Amino acid sequence: MGRTAANASAAETAPAPPKKRGREESDAAPPPPPAKKGKGKAPAPPPPVPENKYADLKEKKVSLEVENTLNGKIIKLEVAPSTNVLELKKELSKIAKVDVEKLMLYTLDGETRIELDERAPEDGPAAGSNGGVIVAYKGMLLEGTNSISLSSLSAREADARKSGKRAMAVPVMNAAFYEALEMKVPSNAPKSKAPKAKKVPKEKKEKKPKADGEDKKSNTYSPWEQDETQVIVDYLVKFGMHHGCWAAITKEIGNDEKDEPKRTGTQVKDRWRTLILAADRKGPEGKGKMRNPVPEKMLQSVRDIRETHGNATPRTAAKLKKGESVTTGGGKKSKASAAVPPPPSAPVPPPDVAVAAIEDDQPAS
Repeated sequence: MGRTAANASAAETAPAPPKKRGREESDAAPPPPPAKKGKGKAPAPPPPVPENKYADLKEKKVSLEVENTLNGKIIKLEVAPSTNVLELKKELSKIAKVDVEKLMLYTLDGETRIELDERAPEDGPAAGSNGGVIVAYKGMLLEGTNSISLSSLSAREADARKSGKRAMAVPVMNAAFYEALEMKVPSNAPKSKAPKAKKVPKEKKEKKPKADGEDKKSNTYSPWEQDETQVIVDYLVKFGMHHGCWAAITKEIGNDEKDEPKRTGTQVKDRWRTLILAADRKGPEGKGKMRNPVPEKMLQSVRDIRETHGNATPRTAAKLKKGESVTTGGGKKSKASAAVPPPPSAPVPPPDVAVAAIEDDQPAS
């Protein structure tokens, strides 16, 4: 009995074993794997739909507070957004008991007074608009209370105004405004533009390293070999400086394994300049300053070429050959001098005449 009770108490105090995963947990769908960054472009977002702020325009009313300057009273009324200037004047003429042709209405845009004019041109997009809708004028709002002042003209002023024209063009609202009210859209009404969609940043493409077997173009320095340098010297000794000689020397040097020129014309020209600098230096010190030294015999050939052609380049050498003037260092112009024939020498007398002249002590003739 004692051992059984001890086992029971130990079972109560022992920690519970961990629960095994049930079938429901094991059968649950695993979370989706993270999206891999592939080459495929992300789907473009749908174009933004412009907000139609005129959707419930038919149900709205425009609140007006008209100050009658004739008696100082305030006229409050609400009209439809489609109300034009002539319709508003007819409504106010009944209340204020003023003739429509004499009635004047003004609204304020800041400190500027703007007339609500019912006159319209006979032709054009504003023809027959009766001055346009009142909410199109500056200082007028679709929401909130609009303040308008009312006054009256004399008979003479009314006749002069009737024969005159508008001082400003008939204002218009956005095309969506007229479409919401099922009105005729004026041809000059601006159309609402959809807001620009935010540009989705493009994913940067990772540059794949080229395999060992792939061709790699390298701009690193390629040392000049002695036989390549000898081609330059031999060509200039044989043909001299002439226009296009650098390109011709590249052909003489030949192509590489890829059937491309081993050297470019610029590289040949730079190599020639290096040879000139090395030839101008005296002693082994100057020769040792070259990255790829050449034998003294080759440098002597470079000096001989310079004695023949001087500091002329292929282009200037061609001009000097034609006798044209060439600008040299320091801005001085030099011209190829024509060969001057030597002065004529006195004819040599025959031997018999010369001997006779000596004996007679007379000059030979």
